Amino acid sequence: MRKTVTSSIVFLCSLLVMSTSVNATQNLVAESGSNSQPNSWPSFIYDNQNSRYNPGSGINISNVCNLGLAWVFSTGSASVTSQPIVSNGSVYFGDWAANAYSLNLSTGILNWKVHLHDNTQVSGTPAVAGGLVYFAILSDSTVYALNETNGRIVWDTAISSDPGLGIWSSPIVYDGRLFIGLAGLGDETNSSLRGQLDALNATSGAVIWRFITGMGTSGGAGTWGSVAVDNDSDTIYFGTGNPYGNTTSTLYSDSMIALNAASGKLIWYNQVHADDTHDKDFGATPNLFSYATGGVEYRAVGLASKDGNYYIFDRTNGALLSTTYLNGNYVHSIGNAGFVGTGANTEIFAPTYQENYAGVTAFFPRNQTDSWSAPQGSQVIGAIALSKGVVFFGDEAGDVEALSMKNGQGLFATRLPFGIWGGVTVASDYLLVPSYAAGGQLNSTNRSQLGVYAYSIRPNTHPCAYPSNTPGASTQARMTSASGSTIATSSGVGIVSTPTGGASAVSNQGSVSEYPLLIVALAVLVMAITASYVALRRPSKTDGPGQFGHVQHPSSHVVFRSGPCVQEG
Repeated sequence: MRKTVTSSIVFLCSLLVMSTSVNATQNLVAESGSNSQPNSWPSFIYDNQNSRYNPGSGINISNVCNLGLAWVFSTGSASVTSQPIVSNGSVYFGDWAANAYSLNLSTGILNWKVHLHDNTQVSGTPAVAGGLVYFAILSDSTVYALNETNGRIVWDTAISSDPGLGIWSSPIVYDGRLFIGLAGLGDETNSSLRGQLDALNATSGAVIWRFITGMGTSGGAGTWGSVAVDNDSDTIYFGTGNPYGNTTSTLYSDSMIALNAASGKLIWYNQVHADDTHDKDFGATPNLFSYATGGVEYRAVGLASKDGNYYIFDRTNGALLSTTYLNGNYVHSIGNAGFVGTGANTEIFAPTYQENYAGVTAFFPRNQTDSWSAPQGSQVIGAIALSKGVVFFGDEAGDVEALSMKNGQGLFATRLPFGIWGGVTVASDYLLVPSYAAGGQLNSTNRSQLGVYAYSIRPNTHPCAYPSNTPGASTQARMTSASGSTIATSSGVGIVSTPTGGASAVSNQGSVSEYPLLIVALAVLVMAITASYVALRRPSKTDGPGQFGHVQHPSSHVVFRSGPCVQEG
């Protein structure tokens, strides 16, 4: 009986540990109220707080070094800056030919493709909610709602007819409303161009309310980034750009703004630079988090500025709480940051790039000091993504990298044939990366390699031991044309290429069905080691709770600790 009980306890402990100790040293969660979905990434900001942290992803610090290329979807000659999003087993994104796509997540095969408009681009990221997928096109300033299953256009709404304005931001859907921003297309001398933020009915596309950010004689103050949403207070937060025209001040330029989500009524704003002559504005999307310092807990909203600082405001009244300097004298742009943790453990990860520095910086809001900084050889323009213990991003040179949250150590790296200007995504067991061809890069030989790349954990691999991959190491997949002829060959996990309009062919060299076998094998190994240890060191009646110690299994980073799973007597 005792043996049966002990075996059962060991078995339960094994299951518990394997499900909770992928990264035992980091117990990091985003703020409560998140609308996160482990197998999805439903919008640009992932969850309403824009944590960009997907703790349920199958890719984590114990297996990230084993990533391999699963499939590539070719958009032909159209770049992709749209971050691929994931919902219900499908991938959605747009390209610079204004095409909207839906792919099968596991295979990369095309579900549907819709051409939205001529002579424009999809620059931002779509969003999925309520059976619809929402896209916004850059010029013509139009938002589209498509049926998630078949791509049928349900409605489209133009939020401006001014040719000097466009949509750079990404749609965010909350409580039946879609929020979308408007900014200039390049002519910053025109003071008549005024930024705005609109709320549309997510079902019909009707405009519910509009907030003009370019107030005053200067104009400008574009909404370049997207909104973050505080579910508890029904408040949205966003940053604004610099003023236009010959003057240097606009009422809401270079500001963090808080609006009531239902009415669009101004709650507060904080103008960081009232007289901006050097393009030191906000172009990213805010993060909503709580943090503790000096025994006080703050509900905060943070946003990086192109002046090189990450600003943290009190979410309730807009008071500036702190600034953290993120390298360099003038940062050309700061990308979209993410965060993990709560209280004193809140940590922020921010990508930056400028003339003399590019990289990712991690810091704690509690003391505004860097925990680590990882310089890159090229500009980090797109948004980061976070999973358990890992920071993912891409850079302008085409490097895809994964760093340790703990110390910035390189865990995985590979290089694409083109640059990465959009955000990366981690959802389910996949890392998704868009690619962008700069002027002169594209030719008849390489155009089939432009599109979206999907990485997954290669089967039959061992848990990672660091250091691993060399940064900048190249990984390619075999890519086939519609006729089946080979375009490029190397060691990929899967084989996929889909020219525009064509169906794709897939040849998997490793099956996802093999993963359960690996998990079972690890579970059996852990159980055997634990049982052996218990037999060798059976605690006596004098052993109190917490005195059993711990056994570490180095090959799988699994740690057994004392507690309720230890049977005494």
